[in-house]
Amino acid sequence: MSSQTPPQPPQQGSDLPTHARERLDIMRGDATHKALFTSDLSVNEFLLVREAGFDPVGLVVGSSIYHIGYQMAAWNQNQEMNVLTQAMYHARELAMSRMEEEANALRADGIVGVRLEVTRHEWGESLAEFVAIGTAIRARNG
Repeated sequence: MSSQTPPQPPQQGSDLPTHARERLDIMRGDATHKALFTSDLSVNEFLLVREAGFDPVGLVVGSSIYHIGYQMAAWNQNQEMNVLTQAMYHARELAMSRMEEEANALRADGIVGVRLEVTRHEWGESLAEFVAIGTAIRARNG
């Protein structure tokens, strides 16, 4: 009879890239590192977050590069480009869910100061890069 080890629960943040996990581990702190945080909050935003009873725990980022394609439309009428609209919504949602995954890895209660940047590059005419950036926060009273 062979003994099998029971399946282990997935490691928190296991879908994150290795470098992101290392960065988040350092932000969380451990026996050899004091916990630190980075943020792009202004001084006033930082003070408002603290006054509201939260502590910033780290800068969180999510990104996606999406092929947004091309859709034909009649030149003489206004209409929504449904395929492009759905591609943009999905790319945005993917970047934001990746940012939320980083916040979960930091055991945060929420994210503030979120901004979404959409960039198109010369090297990919039908590609768009979506980057969601925010500051993860944790309630001081648990």
